[in-house]
Amino acid sequence: MEHYLAREKLTGIALPTTMRVFMLQVEFAVEALAKLSPIPVNILEDGYWPTYDRASPSEAALIRR
Repeated sequence: MEHYLAREKLTGIALPTTMRVFMLQVEFAVEALAKLSPIPVNILEDGYWPTYDRASPSEAALIRR
C-alpha cells in the first residue's frame, strides 16, 4: 500500500481503485471501533476488519477524496 501511495504523490498516477476502497474501509473500521466503549478485547480478530479481496471498485464511484 505504501508503495502505491508514494507513487501517487510523486508521479500523480492514481492509487488503484480497489486499493483506495480498501483503505477507506479500513479507516472506517478504525474510526468505528475507536468509538466503542469499551473497545472489544478481541479487536484484532478478522471479523472486525475488511478484506482486500472484498473491496468493490463500484463503491469507489460513490466515494471521492
